Parts: sequence; structure tokens; C-alpha cells
Amino acid sequence: MSGDLEERSLRYSATTLPYALVAIASIVTVTTCHDETERRCEDRECRDQCEPIGFDDGACLDGECRCLDVADGDGDVDADVDADLELDADPDVDAHEEADLELDADGDDEECGDELCSDGEDARSCPADCDAVCGDGACTHEENRATCAEDCECFGWQLVDEVAAPGRRRAHGMVFDSEREVVLLFGGADETYLDDTWTWDGAVWAELEPITAPTPRHTFGFAFDRDRGVAVLYGGGQGSGVYLDDTWEWDGAEWHDVTTPDGPGPLSGGSMVYYGALGYTMLYGGADSEGHPNKTWRWDGSVWLDATPTLPEHSPPPRWLCAMAYDEARGVVVMFGGRDTYLEEHYNDTWEWNGAVWTEVTPVGDIPPPRWEHEMVYDEARGVVVMHGGWRADILDWHHDVWEFDGTSWTQTAEGTPQARALPGMAYDPVRQRTVLYGGGNRIGSTWRARSDLWTYDCPPH
Repeated sequence: MSGDLEERSLRYSATTLPYALVAIASIVTVTTCHDETERRCEDRECRDQCEPIGFDDGACLDGECRCLDVADGDGDVDADVDADLELDADPDVDAHEEADLELDADGDDEECGDELCSDGEDARSCPADCDAVCGDGACTHEENRATCAEDCECFGWQLVDEVAAPGRRRAHGMVFDSEREVVLLFGGADETYLDDTWTWDGAVWAELEPITAPTPRHTFGFAFDRDRGVAVLYGGGQGSGVYLDDTWEWDGAEWHDVTTPDGPGPLSGGSMVYYGALGYTMLYGGADSEGHPNKTWRWDGSVWLDATPTLPEHSPPPRWLCAMAYDEARGVVVMFGGRDTYLEEHYNDTWEWNGAVWTEVTPVGDIPPPRWEHEMVYDEARGVVVMHGGWRADILDWHHDVWEFDGTSWTQTAEGTPQARALPGMAYDPVRQRTVLYGGGNRIGSTWRARSDLWTYDCPPH
């Protein structure tokens, strides 16, 4: 082991783990680390990948993210880990433990949950005892680059896996399941239409096997109802001229067909989002066999209601495959772009829904180019809408730019990475404070080429 790595190991055991390690029961390599000099893996990435899969912590050692599972005295000790973390030869008497965990005045060990934020604890390792304080060296879930640059770094887009488990697909649905703290993926299309269900916990993809599921489809509406803890799916397509009109809900274990007779009707390419201010799922736009029904709908868990404003000027022009995101801080739904296939019109207008009417917004400064088949999410930590991808069908202009909307202006923050694509899946993970993007595709001639790459985005690098 090099001297630099020994120094990193000592620093890790002294500052990153809140409790000294008595013995290591297991160590699992998850992935390779990025530039070790940035301390990104040690302070953030490895821990974020290891904790969701049941390990106590993670470290960046020898260029690899290693998950550490702490035993309480009797487990077998890996020789390499024993050397890296300089464990005492006697697993029952650890000098580092005695130094790190001093006894309090009553002779009791300081433990997480004792309502005392000790020297060995911080807001990340023990939120029950410690408040997040900018400058404490711990980038907690309550902090980010925008609010505490001293503790947190921004890395922009990061390629997690070029060929991820769910396989190639486009026009699938992705939402963040806040009840179970995982990204949920369903359906889409590659060479055929798909009906599989997957979750991503920040480290591992898992394919689920429900008893029943919606039929294979793509370009459906998909949103997560935070108040009821279910994902809501509506409609979609199965090829030219095939439009679906069913409603399904996912409860974390099974799909349930909750279709009602008075819904929006057969529809593909409608955009859906959960409107948290009033507690309902809303759907706008789309295409059916007659064109683009310029309707706004709301789903309360039992019935669909037509919420289309009475006056035409209080709704956007007809379109499908636009993108929407709910701006939680301002209590409005933001909509951008889309296409009217019959008029060959590609839009780059911005609209907001306040629960009653749509209002066109005139942003300050530059605005993104026209597009459809793009995706948008709301970054809760930074209070901005993030948009990526899409294209213009009339001039075959594929977009690989990233734009952010703060309620006043659009700002382009990145270009070139990830590669240009349309119909990706995208969801914001508030637990790990990052946007997750999966798949999508582009067209070469009349042939679609779907992707299977997984990316994450935290905020623009500085």
C-alpha cells in the first residue's frame, strides 16, 4: 500500500466512520472510484452506494468503492481491511475505539440517539443527534452545492453504467417512489413493447415480479402520488393508431387496475405530474385517433375529473409529448415544449398551472430551442426545474443540452453529456439529491436506436 493510501485510510477511520471499527464482517466492492484526490468517493459516492444495499458505510480504497459491514466483535477480519484501517490485533480491545468514543460524565458511551452530538458524530452519520451545519465537513441530505459549497461539491452529469440491467429502451416511465425511496421504472419500447417493472435504490437495479401488470406500452403518463404512496399510470401507445385508456396504480408490491369509465379516453403522449399543492395527479395534452385533445385532467385516486379551463386563452395550444414538473416551492406545475403533429409545430413556450388555469410565462433572457420528447424534473434541493434532451422532427435537430428554470429565467448549464436523445426516463431522487436519467434513443433514418445507459446529475460543476 502506498503512503498516500495509508494516509487516506487513517483519515477515513478517524473522520468518516462515527464509531471505531472493532471487526469487519464483510467487504464488497461496488464500483470503481473517480479521482481520489477529489475525496468524492470517500465523502459521498461510496457511502451513497453502500448504505442503500444494507452496509454501514463505504470507503474509496485502491481506486474502488468498498462497502463495509461492521460486526460487533466476532466476525472474521479481512487481512487487507485490517491493514488499511489499522485495526488492533485484539478485536475486543480497540485503541481507536477507546480514543474516539470517550465516556461521558456518567460513564456511559456516547451513542447515536442519546440526544448529544458528540465529537465522533455529525449530521450525516447521526441526524437524530446532530443538526446540519454548513462548514462541518459533512454534505448532508439537507445541504447541497448551492446552499453549502464549503461542504458539498457539484459534479454535473456522471455516467454510472453504460449498459445497465433493464436493457435498451425508450419512451418508458420513471418516477421517484418516496414511500420506498427508490426510482421506479416501467415499460417502454425497443424492438418490442415492454411491460417490466424495475427499481433503482441508488446502487442496484432490481426487477420486480408482480402477479399482474399493465399491458406492454410506451409514451404513457406516469406520476407518483406522495400523499397516497402510489405510482399512477395512464394510457400510452402500442404502435401506430393504438391508444390505451386504462388507469393503473403501483403500491410497491403489485399493480392494480383502477380504470374508471369516465377518464380522458384513449390517449398516448400525455404528460402527467403530481400536483402536491392540492393533492392530485394531473394529466395534460396527448394524442388520440382524432388529433390532440387540448384537455387538462385530474385524478384523485378514485375518479378522473375534467379540469380544463373554460376560456381557451387559459390553456396552451394543443400538443403532445411535452414535459411537465411540479415546482414545490412555488406551488405550480411548469410545462415546456411539445409538438402539434398536424400543424408541424414544435414549441418552446413555458406555461404554469396554478390549480385553476394555465398561464404563459415570459422568461427573462435566453430560452431553450423548440423540442418534444424531452424530460423535466424538479430538483427539490436547489429549487429549480431541470430539463434534458428532446428533438425537432422537422429538421432532425437532436438536443443534448441541459437547462434549468428557476421560475424567472432559463439557464443552460451543460451541453454534450449525456449524448443527444429523445424519450429518456428521468426522475429526481431527493434522498440522494440527484437527478437520475436512464435510456432514451435517437433515430437513424426511420430506425430508432434505444440506449441502456444510466446517468446521474446533481448540479452544475464549479
